Amino acid sequence: MSNKKNERLREGCAKYFSTLEDALAYFKVQKETDEWSRITIRNIQLVPLENCPILLDSIMDGYGISEDVGKEAVEEEMNGSGLLMTYPTKKGLRTVPVRSMAFTSLCDRAKITGTALTLIQPDELAKILNTGFRIWDQKALVLFRDEKVSTVQAGDPKDYVVLPVYDLLGCLKASLDKNFPGYTVIQAGVTQMYTTVSISLKSQAKGLLQKLNHALLDAGKQPFSSDSYPVLDFITSDVGRAGANLYPYLLDRGNHIRIGSPLCVAHKNGASITDFENNCDALFSMYTAAAESLEKLLKIPVKLPEDCYMHVAKRLNLSKKAAEKAVAEFEQIRPIECTAYDIYMGLWLIVKYTNTEGNQETILNLEENISRGLKLKYNEFDKPYKD
Repeated sequence: MSNKKNERLREGCAKYFSTLEDALAYFKVQKETDEWSRITIRNIQLVPLENCPILLDSIMDGYGISEDVGKEAVEEEMNGSGLLMTYPTKKGLRTVPVRSMAFTSLCDRAKITGTALTLIQPDELAKILNTGFRIWDQKALVLFRDEKVSTVQAGDPKDYVVLPVYDLLGCLKASLDKNFPGYTVIQAGVTQMYTTVSISLKSQAKGLLQKLNHALLDAGKQPFSSDSYPVLDFITSDVGRAGANLYPYLLDRGNHIRIGSPLCVAHKNGASITDFENNCDALFSMYTAAAESLEKLLKIPVKLPEDCYMHVAKRLNLSKKAAEKAVAEFEQIRPIECTAYDIYMGLWLIVKYTNTEGNQETILNLEENISRGLKLKYNEFDKPYKD
């Protein structure tokens, strides 16, 4: 095992890579330095962390905070979770800061939930959750990364399986190298919550979009130009936010449009890297299935496009304000003879009118909501819309 360490990824920050090789080098070190500990839930102990940076040295000494935790990491959580966590590891007891994003997983392990918990001060919160921890003798799986507890997942393998990003990304790269020569990396990055990689498959556009272009021609519509091409998004989270997921997208006139259902491996039920490898080998089939989904929408005529658009946006719980701005643009660019396909593709205009503040989780949730439009019965929404 190498002694090399990655630079600590700070709260609210992201690290980006220009190549998959650079990303793999980073995640190789991450895999080697991550510390996963399987413990009994009742052995978890939360301790409130005083928000007093001026006394940082004495606080760290007083609580016996682990030597491999720096002052900066502790000070960050003085203004963050306000919590330390003590738990047993193979190296002995650890006392380390708790990331704010680990809060939900801790509540899950204590089996205590409710929005009121987010309003309680750290000293009272620690007492409440510690009471919950003492009840349970099930296992928990603790991830210590970048000098903090990042998540506390259920400890039974059927509930949570560790799928290292290094292994997942290695499988994806091997599949792309073999089956999609000429691919390029649009963006690859990591935050404390997610790892995301966006791959341009422009070099394979003709083959991947052939079925869909034929369907467009049969429906009397223009096929996609060379400026439109398929994009593959890989999104994963090893802190309980997502599985290991592959999404089919289309980049069309600057819009990033999900065109089909993803291939997913959840971190549970004995999942393995082999399961993800099998999904990587099924990428071409994923785009074929996506073309078939869109082809079905092409066969559904829409008589009242703007009204249908607003009904569908409402059904998908999309921002009304953003939908009203988007439908005005849609009205200017839509074809005279509209289908459910045109409505669905037009819904992605809503993304640019929605204030996501660059929040990755908000963007992912928005895209997930819009993509549900692939499975709607559009004839039920083709009626006058009343505000």
